[in-house]
Amino acid sequence: MADSTKHSSRLTRRKVLIFGGTSGLGYGAAEACIENGMTVVIASSSEAKINTSIERILESYPSARDQVSGHVCDIGNRTTLEDNIVGLFEKIGKVDHIIYTAGSPLDTVTLPLEQITVDSAIESHIIRYFAPMILGKHAKKYLSPGPYSSITFTSGTIALRPRIGWVLANGVMAAVEGLTKALALELAPIRVNIVQPGAVGTEMWDILGEEAVKGLKASVETNAPTKRLAQPEDIAESYIYTLRDINLTGAVIKTDSGADLK
Repeated sequence: MADSTKHSSRLTRRKVLIFGGTSGLGYGAAEACIENGMTVVIASSSEAKINTSIERILESYPSARDQVSGHVCDIGNRTTLEDNIVGLFEKIGKVDHIIYTAGSPLDTVTLPLEQITVDSAIESHIIRYFAPMILGKHAKKYLSPGPYSSITFTSGTIALRPRIGWVLANGVMAAVEGLTKALALELAPIRVNIVQPGAVGTEMWDILGEEAVKGLKASVETNAPTKRLAQPEDIAESYIYTLRDINLTGAVIKTDSGADLK
């Protein structure tokens, strides 16, 4: 008699669509999904970034050539956002899971309060809030039915601990967490959750300059209980968890190096 696979088979041969899978948290999640036997579809506004990411994945997982593909989808243009999301779904067909890590550049959500306008506030929310909302609007049609399917969004612990100069970032992170809980009811029994990372060593921080990145790393290593700056592959475990646990919905999964304890 063969061994049971009731745990290991939950993700094998399942199909996951990853928005933001060309770098940072999304790329880390894509690798983790490949290792768990999933078929991965990467969505990005840049075909070049998609191709580069697939090449990187295949360097690490040569046998995964039939498991990974990518499609261009621009979610940063408010006038074409909905059509682009629907068009993407029509191209790739049914999926079992969606992971959403896409985000606008850090400098667009860290404007000083004095420089914020209605237009800049709206623009800062297009990718991080309005796109997830429109995605939720159409997801039920294209996700496999039932609690074995899920959407996982991404926020950040700044939603809990505001920082001066980060008014837009704090607002959008809190907003998408509220959206997640609302969609968990609207899309039930499909599950909707959100991962809330603390500081993570990704390319996102590069725009602030080398010294700022060094300062971030030093601060975490000094103050966080784990004494290390998290890497994308660490946070990827949280995304895999939200996919696997069919009892989990409307949840905020915090993964912050223990920083909230101090």
